This record gives sequence, structure tokens and C-alpha cells, in this order.
Amino acid sequence: MANEPKPITDPLKVVMARIEAKRAGLPVEDHAKHVAAEVHAEVAPKGAVPPEQGWMSFAPMPSDLCRVSPFFPMGKNEMAVRPFIRGLAITKSAWGEVTYTGPKLSTFEEDVLLAVLALLKTVGPTGDDKPVWNYTGPLRPILTAMGYKRTGSDNYRRVKAALELLAVAGVKLQTKRGKWAMTTMLTWAGGDDKSRDISVTVNPYFAEVYAAGAVNLLDLAKRAELSRPVSKALHRFATSHRGDWRGHFLTLAAAINLDLDRPHFELRRQIKQAMTELRKVGVLSARSKFSGDDVVTLALATNKPKAVEG
Repeated sequence: MANEPKPITDPLKVVMARIEAKRAGLPVEDHAKHVAAEVHAEVAPKGAVPPEQGWMSFAPMPSDLCRVSPFFPMGKNEMAVRPFIRGLAITKSAWGEVTYTGPKLSTFEEDVLLAVLALLKTVGPTGDDKPVWNYTGPLRPILTAMGYKRTGSDNYRRVKAALELLAVAGVKLQTKRGKWAMTTMLTWAGGDDKSRDISVTVNPYFAEVYAAGAVNLLDLAKRAELSRPVSKALHRFATSHRGDWRGHFLTLAAAINLDLDRPHFELRRQIKQAMTELRKVGVLSARSKFSGDDVVTLALATNKPKAVEG
């Protein structure tokens, strides 16, 4: 079509195209979708990349030393004092890498982000088939998706604080061919303290490049049954594989962002507790277990990712 933006071949032109799109009156969502297509073509020129052990929608298998998520299992004391992280590699492969820069994020912030993304999927596209990246309404549906049974002032405050962190959380993609893209997770958030209504706009560039299609309600419902932050991190890891995963427990500990400075027996204990909880709620099969220093994780068929269409 004549109004479609031309292919972007240079990083500087991404900015210029953004300016031109604004001048031409094209919605930001259209340009975000175009940028996402450019990025996916760069990362997977022959089609979609399978999401094994990846964070969000297209990240491929990382190296053993590479984190797969910018979210960490954290206790209340850790969440009270947030270090600033710069350039944390969450995916690294032959085509380049994805890094995270921002405050250290917990699995609670991940819960909030996933709940918002899931709600946007239930809202569905608008009448002109454009995706919806804004949720406006009561806080209750977000908390329900997270597994909370009551709203309460404490939960409202925690969600509000989580949105503040997500609004400054940055993700950068850098390819070895020189192309790069960076975005925050949220564009805007606001609300009313009295009515506890809330409005959240997911950054369309983040949504199109990283998050589109990454959340399904079944996964979120199972995650909401989990009480331990480590269990949620292991849920993310285990369900991103089509088959079983086998490896050293320290490799798994690094992949789910456990503190590797802790004693090995403590890491073992945390992983075992998480596996027990995941088996209890029907995410992991009975074959998921420790064998010496190695771990086997196998998600049940109903929790495994569907095939990616090319």
C-alpha cells in the first residue's frame, strides 16, 4: 500500500521514520509494528525463532551464563532497596543480544506486567483490527489475574509501585550487524487513589517486539497458584521448553536468577521447594527431580508452549 512506511535499513532512519510517521499522522502502533517486523526479520530471517528458554516472544536459547529474564525472586527486604542494573544480558545468541537496564525487578513486578498483558489480550483488537495496548478500569481484574482475592490498600500501593518501576525498565536489542532497538516496558500509567481505578499503557514498541503473543491465560492461572517467588521463576523456565531440560543445578539457579553467592545447600533447597510446588499445582511431571548435582525439569503437556508458526 502507498501509505506503508519504507523498509528501515539504518538505525538513524528509525528515528527519522518515527518523525515522519508522526508528521504523516500515522499511529505510533503502526510504526511499532513495522519496527518489530524489521527486528524479527533480522533475528530470524527464515521465520520465527522457537522460544525455548527465552524471555518473552522470540528470544532463542541463551548461553549457560546468560540470564533469561530481568525479573528476580526477591524477598521484602531486597525489594525495599533496589540496586540499578545496567546492561544485564538476558539473551545472547549468534545474531546478537538483548540486555536490560533499570532497577532490579522482582517476580511481583513480573506478575503485574503479565497480568496487564493478559488483560489486553482478553480485550482484543479494536474494530479496525489494531491491537489494544492500554487498560483502563478497576484494579480488581489485575489483582485477580495475579491470584489475589481482595483489592485492599496494600495491594493497590504495591501495584502502583510496581508500575512506577516498569515505567523506567529498559530493554535493548543489539544485533551483530549493527542494528539496535531500545524501549521501556510501559509508556504511561495513572489512576485515582480514591476509586482505585487505574490506567496502564504498555509501550507499543515493547509489546510488538518482545511481548506480543507471549502470555496466555492458562499459564497465568497456573502462575497465580504459586506462592513462592522461586516457584514463579522456575515456572517461567520450565514451561518455555517443548521437552525436558537437564543440567547442573547451578546452571538452573543462574537461569532463574537465584543469588549464586548463597551456599549450595540453600540453592538446592530453594529449587527443590519450587519443584515440589510446581508438581503440586500440576505444572511439572513426577519425572522432574534432582539426580546428584543434575536437575531434570519436564512440564506437563498442558503447560508446554505451542508450536511457533513461521
